Order: sequence, then structure tokens, then C-alpha cells
Amino acid sequence: QLIKNQASLPRVWDDKYLTDSFKDDINNNEIQSLLNPTESSSVFKISNIFTDEFLNGMINEINTAKHLLNNGEIELFRPNSMNNDGFVLKELGFGPFFDEFMNKWISKITSS
Repeated sequence: QLIKNQASLPRVWDDKYLTDSFKDDINNNEIQSLLNPTESSSVFKISNIFTDEFLNGMINEINTAKHLLNNGEIELFRPNSMNNDGFVLKELGFGPFFDEFMNKWISKITSS
């Protein structure tokens, strides 16, 4: 919302931002193939969720926000006091965007 005029990504979710392999694994209920173990037995990593187009667009959004913040054109809150470079994506207008992604896709992983 704050950088709407300079946005490179729409603020409406679209499944085109997901890789085909991620969508196929979820749709075919092959959740285990998505989960990569980490050093902790209760923590898993999932790779290759988003397309390069989406990732590049998000990087552009963050760089634009940093530029506007550094020029004093916008004010953003940090996620916590130890995170000097982070943004709360909801403040950039991505709240409903990621809510839909979580509800539509990630909930299928967490409910398995």
C-alpha cells in the first residue's frame, strides 16, 4: 500500500508465482517429497516454492522500499529490534497476498 505506485508485483495472489513442481507435489499429496530435513529433527526446509519471476519481483519491492525509506519518503517498522534490514511485508501491502498463499497452499502441508 505504501509503495503502490512503484510496485513491481500486484498485491493479489496468483498461483503462477509457484513453481510447477511445488504445485504438483501439493496437488498429488506428495508432501513428504517437499520436506528437506535440517539439523533439528522437528524442523524442515522447503525449497523451490516460488518462481524466479516472483522472487525477482519481491527483491525489487524490497529494494524500492529500502530506497523510499532511506530518502525519508516512507516510514516502516522493523519486525524486531535486532532486525535492522527487515520489513513487515504486510506494511508493503502484502498481507492479503500472503494470507491467501498460506491458506491455499501451506495449510495443506501443515495439515498432513
